[in-house]
Amino acid sequence: MKQRDLLSVTSILSTLLLALHISQDIVFGFDRAGLNHLVGVAILLVVVCGAVLLRERRSGKVIMLLGGVMAAAMLPLHMRNGMDCARSFSRRAAPCCSSGLCMSSE
Repeated sequence: MKQRDLLSVTSILSTLLLALHISQDIVFGFDRAGLNHLVGVAILLVVVCGAVLLRERRSGKVIMLLGGVMAAAMLPLHMRNGMDCARSFSRRAAPCCSSGLCMSSE
């Protein structure tokens, strides 16, 4: 596999995983669904366009680089208030969790 193809596939995969992460936050009640998510959808759209349509150009590589930098910044942003979220989630966890990774409310 060529390097540019690997970069595009990785960028598309990270975009898919981010979309699943946002939808999981909404389903589990960490975040409310609303119009504020349209900004995230626009960012995902730009990253996918950079990976698919502009992958041969310098602008596409810059878009994918910025998407990777933003993805790397997600860990510190999430860990900033991580313990508060874990405590609130353990108090109101759903009794049936299909993934088996959920904390029980007991």
